[in-house]
Amino acid sequence: MTIKQLSSNDWQDVGFSFYLCTFNLYPQDIAERFGIEFFQYEEEGLGLTSASVIQIENTKFWLFAAVNESGLVGSDDDSDNSSKDALKVSVRVLSYCADTKLALDLICHVLQVEPSSLNAVNKNLGPGKWRLTRLDDNGNEIEMYVFQEEHCARAVRTLFERRGHKQDYYVNEIT
Repeated sequence: MTIKQLSSNDWQDVGFSFYLCTFNLYPQDIAERFGIEFFQYEEEGLGLTSASVIQIENTKFWLFAAVNESGLVGSDDDSDNSSKDALKVSVRVLSYCADTKLALDLICHVLQVEPSSLNAVNKNLGPGKWRLTRLDDNGNEIEMYVFQEEHCARAVRTLFERRGHKQDYYVNEIT
């Protein structure tokens, strides 16, 4: 399995991305070990942020970490330990990731990280629980996306409904 570096333009989510975990690694650790490049941008609520978009198999990951006041993205050599955890890399997947537990297992495997060493892990991982479908003009029900969270499925349904298409859209819990 290889890591494919993507542009930030390749991260196009239809809903709200889903938080997976926080590694016990800094951006430069990942950059040095795997040749992944990070870019910086301003994130509302976080401030200056370092991020990278990668793809492993068919899953896209958004890796991000806060940048400290001096413009550094943290290292184990930093003398200020007060906010070091915020400088470590957190990982998000697209809102319609079919199985967030498999995504976590995949990125841990490829980055050679033991899941037990993670700083934090979302407790709601697993297969998607909410399905967005559309009913087309011929009465065919077509699955569009599967979401982990109901509010994401409903928000995306609203976006499609506002486009003015004649199809009907439904959100159903997967049982």
